[in-house]
Amino acid sequence: MRLRIALILALSMTAGPAPASGPHDGQWEVAVEVQRGACDQGFVFPIQVEDGAIRYVGEIDITATGKVGRDGRLNVRFTRQAESVSVSGRLTGGSGSGVWTAPSRDCAGRWQARRL
Repeated sequence: MRLRIALILALSMTAGPAPASGPHDGQWEVAVEVQRGACDQGFVFPIQVEDGAIRYVGEIDITATGKVGRDGRLNVRFTRQAESVSVSGRLTGGSGSGVWTAPSRDCAGRWQARRL
């Protein structure tokens, strides 16, 4: 299944925001821009940060491995079956940005996030 389809299905998630305890804890919406490669263009997906741990909160089986530090720097890998996307960047206040790569599809781009 294509990675874009998996991430688009995530838009139908219904989880409410969790109580925020760390500086970056809470629900975030991440908008992805493809800058290189054959990946589908532009999509949005939800994540939850709890005590710095990043979790995908959509309705399909995607695993997130990684954390956001107290300074906002993050390195995360999102995995679904044999495909993975590596993400790095920074969250500051109610927004964030960075870069991503999907080696199995030879794609890369940028992302922007906003706290919900």
